[in-house]
Amino acid sequence: MTPGGNRLFGPLDPAADAGYEAPPPRVGFFTDTSICIGCKACEVACKEWNGVPDDGLDLLGMSYDNTGALGADTWRHVA
Repeated sequence: MTPGGNRLFGPLDPAADAGYEAPPPRVGFFTDTSICIGCKACEVACKEWNGVPDDGLDLLGMSYDNTGALGADTWRHVA
């Protein structure tokens, strides 16, 4: 191990590089992908629980999984 920890990745908290004076708290959640149907209900619940404001992006077409754009507050990853 290198002095100061593993150097194979960037800083643990990149918020300062992004211009935040006081970094916002990090949030996340676990998703049971064995029952995921792509409805984004977990995303809505997470945003509501953590007080994340509406991103103003609309869905395209008739699919819940057809987001028109991605941003810092709209990206989700289900693996």
